[in-house]
Amino acid sequence: MSQADVFTSEEGLAKGPLEDSARAALRGLCADLSGALGGSLRAIVLHGSAAREDYIPGRSDVNVLVVVDEVTLDACDSALAPWRVAQRDAPVVIELMTTRDLERSTDVFPLRFLNMQRGHSTLWGEDVLSELDIRWDHLRLRVEQLIKELLFELRETYMRHASRPELLGGALSRAYGSYLLGVGALLYLRDGEWWLSGKEKIAEVAARELELDAKLLGKLLELHRGDLDPSPGQVRSLYESFMALVELTADAVDRLEEQE
Repeated sequence: MSQADVFTSEEGLAKGPLEDSARAALRGLCADLSGALGGSLRAIVLHGSAAREDYIPGRSDVNVLVVVDEVTLDACDSALAPWRVAQRDAPVVIELMTTRDLERSTDVFPLRFLNMQRGHSTLWGEDVLSELDIRWDHLRLRVEQLIKELLFELRETYMRHASRPELLGGALSRAYGSYLLGVGALLYLRDGEWWLSGKEKIAEVAARELELDAKLLGKLLELHRGDLDPSPGQVRSLYESFMALVELTADAVDRLEEQE
């Protein structure tokens, strides 16, 4: 592939939410990786919030999937220098996979790959994500696991840090991001419409379609984004309310199983 063919989606980058410095970093990364990895390189794919409208400059990572014939330590070493150069101008995170990894892992990581598939831009090479087969039953099981893991972790975290509201607040903020990922996938399972294009949108639709507390979802989103500095009493109240919310959501996922 010639240097002129490095990008297959320059137009997509131009329209996306990225800063100019991040776009430049990605252009350089693609050129450097294609030179360093040579004929073993199959694709470079931008995914996550950087390929959607929920990217937040200065806070969000720029996630890049690099697909090669074989992930050896030599391949990892070859990718290191281009990655470090790109990181000077943008918070680029890269992950190396093979086409075999993609084809044979959707059963155990269906949500992860669906999230990539539904929001990605192929920067170099083949579109390796669009044709991935992600089964409904595999996805439903993963969403149930995610939501129930959150519930169990929230209980365990409270037992360990009940007297440390600052730690509880941090745990709550982190958990809410994962929760919204699960809820977005739950809505997709129910209605066939993908709701992982923005956290506000997921919260809005979840409040309406799942009859969840819109005010609570909004407060949790403020906390998640660092726009809320709650008192210890508010942290406890939010924590308790969020635990109840996650439990309600787990029930909704369980009801999906009955419909299979």
